[in-house]
Amino acid sequence: MKKRIGRVLPQAREEGLITSELPDEVLVLDTGQNKAHCLNDFASNVWKRCDGKTTVKEMTLLLGRDFQKGITEEAVWLALDRLGKANLLTERLPLPGELSRLSRREAVRKFGLAAGLAMVASIVVPTEAMAASCNITTSCKHVCFASNPPFPQIGKICKSPGNCTQICTTGSTNCATWVSGQPHVGQCAPK
Repeated sequence: MKKRIGRVLPQAREEGLITSELPDEVLVLDTGQNKAHCLNDFASNVWKRCDGKTTVKEMTLLLGRDFQKGITEEAVWLALDRLGKANLLTERLPLPGELSRLSRREAVRKFGLAAGLAMVASIVVPTEAMAASCNITTSCKHVCFASNPPFPQIGKICKSPGNCTQICTTGSTNCATWVSGQPHVGQCAPK
């Protein structure tokens, strides 16, 4: 964010983000924080206007023209606040004056912002290692389920010392085949 003679110039963050535009929303993947954000139409339009050159007042006028309805400056500020909380701006902006003391619900009630309310829904995205692993309770190194379509109950279990409850990747030297319901399930399989 830059300031130009007392005016705030919001700047959208670009580094480490992957975006995908859909008809009424934009999906943003933050590769640095492993989070995914879904911006509704209003929030995505506010975010696109954050070029580091456009003031909030100018942004409000441009968005009003784009949406062909009256957009309040308060609605834009609340959108910027949501974008800042999601770490989609280079710098989080403090809400001005009265807005900083109101809850989101109070702001909607006070300013009638429901029609122009920005929605930014965020979720944590698992890392590759997390997405490819089962519940880790021992020191087994390979912990992925082996997919065997005709026999889904057949998998691999770790052969490391101690009790093993993980399932590991097919073809790993650290694994032995097991079948659900047979004796070695939940323990290391014999060599």
